[in-house]
Amino acid sequence: MNISPVSYTNTNYNNNNVRNVNQNVSFCGGKTAFARKTAGKVADKAGRIGIILQLIVTTVILSPLLLIALVSENTKKSKIESMSRSMQNEYKDHCADFEFFDYYVKEMNALLDKHSKHKEYSQFTKEALEFLRARFENNQGCCDEGVRMKPFNSENDKYGLQWTQFWYAIEESAKMAISKNGKGIDKEELDKYIQVSREIMQKAE
Repeated sequence: MNISPVSYTNTNYNNNNVRNVNQNVSFCGGKTAFARKTAGKVADKAGRIGIILQLIVTTVILSPLLLIALVSENTKKSKIESMSRSMQNEYKDHCADFEFFDYYVKEMNALLDKHSKHKEYSQFTKEALEFLRARFENNQGCCDEGVRMKPFNSENDKYGLQWTQFWYAIEESAKMAISKNGKGIDKEELDKYIQVSREIMQKAE
């Protein structure tokens, strides 16, 4: 007579255990999923923060270096302009000083040898300066500026246009030679005047 109640009690106990086990599995499973999701969010945020920090550090480190490089390049370009003006004025001066002119030619060549990034433009600058230096050395004296300037003068060029173009080619080529990306230089126009300058030198030989 007692078998049924005992059996029933056992069945209930087992069902309760099964339900408890199911509830525990369900809870643990949900907890695990929540933990994984939370960990994923944390990792994602940490990754983003890491990228942002890396960008900040890179910017802080590189910005001064880029600024220094830019200032350095601009300083060299200013020096090129200054030397160019000095050489132009000395070459065409009535009582010019060859040693003064030759000093700046050597200074320009030294600057190009040390900082040149574009060999073809550096080479043209040196060739053009050597052309002028040789003519200056061979035609020194108070009355020889006309001989020195002869390659740049013609009946159709009474205002020194060829002289201006020749020095434009020299100065811009020197700047292009030491420039990283040629910013601010009209390369197409420069190449055109380099060709004009080469023709002037060939005719004078």
